[in-house]
Amino acid sequence: QLFEEKQCGIERFDAIFHNCCEAAKEGYFTFSGKDEEVCLFVVGGLPYASGRVEKGEGLLFLDVKEFFDTYSRISTGNLTFYKVEKKLLLSILIYFKKRPSQKFTANMVDMEKVLKDIEVKGADSLIVIRCGEKISFSMCLKGKPSFNYFPEGVYAKEKSREGQCLC
Repeated sequence: QLFEEKQCGIERFDAIFHNCCEAAKEGYFTFSGKDEEVCLFVVGGLPYASGRVEKGEGLLFLDVKEFFDTYSRISTGNLTFYKVEKKLLLSILIYFKKRPSQKFTANMVDMEKVLKDIEVKGADSLIVIRCGEKISFSMCLKGKPSFNYFPEGVYAKEKSREGQCLC
């Protein structure tokens, strides 16, 4: 997390955006207020896309305009910027944009078999593992794992309950 401000008005966003993008070319903003949360994804220091977290309905991948429409309508809320490495940002973007081709709980799947199937098919895929509120990503390109992200302490207190494969 590179920036956080409670009750941040939209009139300050341009200056905050500029400062954050000088410090990090890849990352995302979250803006939350009045039971809504939207994200603005930044790639190469420029706005790339936005996303909305829908309670009970999951994630929506949206145009950049949607972030600013929501921010303008709500006017003041909590603004945070997270600096992330490019492969993690790509994983997050895929997670917002694609729907899982498979969903399973940890006790229902042999993860070794899933990875072997992906390898045999030579498939590009993203495996998303939810553990409580934490999310882990494993990206496979042409069937081979190429990037893994596991937040610190992801398995310390909770067992993984849900997995998704975006193939």
